[in-house]
Amino acid sequence: LLTEINQSTILVPALQSEWLIMHVSMMILGYAALLCGSLLSVALLVITFRKQAQLIQQLDYWSSRVISLGFIFLTIGILSGAVWANEAWGSYWNWDPKETWA
Repeated sequence: LLTEINQSTILVPALQSEWLIMHVSMMILGYAALLCGSLLSVALLVITFRKQAQLIQQLDYWSSRVISLGFIFLTIGILSGAVWANEAWGSYWNWDPKETWA
């Protein structure tokens, strides 16, 4: 098994694109930002019961900003994925079940 790991193979042309790197990076950043924004929103709900007004305002501000940032990253990720698909397979969208359900 270790000898097989050390042997590298050439990737298929569809996986050799810079668009793939951008697509995956933006999607990871987008999901991470949405996770952080969601956690800030949960913290906001917990803090609301304690009635700490200044902390509530700060958490509300930061959760909305982080969720907005996540939306931007996901939008860029989806668009770069479409450009990558067009470059790799000649179509922005194929209505493939895997593509559609993902």
